[in-house]
Amino acid sequence: MRAIMNFRALSIACGLCVALAVPSLTNTAFADTEDPVKPRGGYVLVDPPDPSTPSAKADISKIIFVNRCVGGCVVTPGENDARTNTSSIAAQTSNISEFMWDDQVFDDVIECLRDVYAPYDVQIVTEDPGMTMFHHEAILAGGPAELGLEPFVGGIAPLSCAGAINNVISYSFANTLGPNVSELCWTVAQESAHAFGLDHEDDCHDPMTYHPGCGIKYFRDESFNCGENGPRACTCGGNQQNSHRMLLSVFGAGVGAAPPTVDVLLPANDATVNDEFDIFGEAIDDRQMLYGHVDLVLNGTRWETRLGDETSGTNTYQFKAPATLPDGIIDVEIRACNGLESCASSTVTVTKGAPCTSADQCLQGQLCDAGKCYWEPPTGVLGDECGIRQECVSDLCPSVGGESFCSAPCFPGLSDQCEDGFDCLAAPGQGIPGDGICWPAADDGGGCCSVNNDNDVPFTQLALFGLVLFVAVRRRRRRA
Repeated sequence: MRAIMNFRALSIACGLCVALAVPSLTNTAFADTEDPVKPRGGYVLVDPPDPSTPSAKADISKIIFVNRCVGGCVVTPGENDARTNTSSIAAQTSNISEFMWDDQVFDDVIECLRDVYAPYDVQIVTEDPGMTMFHHEAILAGGPAELGLEPFVGGIAPLSCAGAINNVISYSFANTLGPNVSELCWTVAQESAHAFGLDHEDDCHDPMTYHPGCGIKYFRDESFNCGENGPRACTCGGNQQNSHRMLLSVFGAGVGAAPPTVDVLLPANDATVNDEFDIFGEAIDDRQMLYGHVDLVLNGTRWETRLGDETSGTNTYQFKAPATLPDGIIDVEIRACNGLESCASSTVTVTKGAPCTSADQCLQGQLCDAGKCYWEPPTGVLGDECGIRQECVSDLCPSVGGESFCSAPCFPGLSDQCEDGFDCLAAPGQGIPGDGICWPAADDGGGCCSVNNDNDVPFTQLALFGLVLFVAVRRRRRRA
């Protein structure tokens, strides 16, 4: 039985999607959308499947069959079953016409979808797995009238607040949407993900959005407001969702996102440099760097971080060597990580002053070898006591209530992110990805969180202060 969602929330949905409450919706309901004529997709809220059915008993399939309906697809009403092309959305037996665009458009959409779903253990296939195998079917063909829907509907899928539904059909009406590869890819990604429990999001960088622009849309490891053309409460509870974490919970990790392309532009390899020399790096990523970060790493230790640039349109990141950097031979590494922490780096080696000959010429705790001052690789793991972040494998040594432990970033409000014995403690404004830290569960936290600042390494204070300020301002802008 279909549940009818809030009329307004369902009728002003995502960039290419409009959540469908009832077939009789008219364009009047779209008066405040960016383009009331443009087809939009959406979802129908459905009850959980009968737990006694084979689909409900089986593990969620990890196959998404994108069906271009060669020769047409006959869909009949009934319990959702992609193997037999029965659908709870179909009101009557319907014939969906074949994908009308050329093979290159279809192939490009498939390549795009495989890229979008690469972080998850999912296969995107174009051959019907048939009756022997549960699968999800994403019909990419036809138009809404063929399913008895209004012409403004660009796509439709079932969504259950009980979580992912197995073995169902979603619809992306390619013949109405047109041959734009990015829009077709975005629509199929969104409609298929509705069946996995995802609502719409009010941010243009994620496929669950209604907003156009922002380049290729990927499932982001960010907590976004639910909504279409403004924030609203999520249909299944709460106010925000993290599409990446939700899909990970359904499918597990896949091959992962490709890392950025990174280059050190300045200084040149083997150059002789002065104090506080300028450093320029370039980082380019298909997923955009705005939810990632670019690190300056000197002789194996991160000294400074820049968050991915979302406004300037440049891929170049500028750093300045810290005034406290000891003389010696220095490996200058630019390390870039996209929003899913897929990382790559580029390194040049320079000389500042004379190579060191003993640790006395280095900072406290550093060693000297082959003319380089450096800290030994960190050994502290989650829960180990620490004094400075350089002691922690995670590069994170926050202080809470006067105690400091090696930690890990997390997203408050999402379950099962930290190891057993640790809770996700909110740490807003600390420059920590996700705005939370994994903290021993036996400790109630007592007081606010602050990144440990060690007086023996003053450059850390300066670098982290700049990062904290930048993150705080930037996150407020994103989530406003």
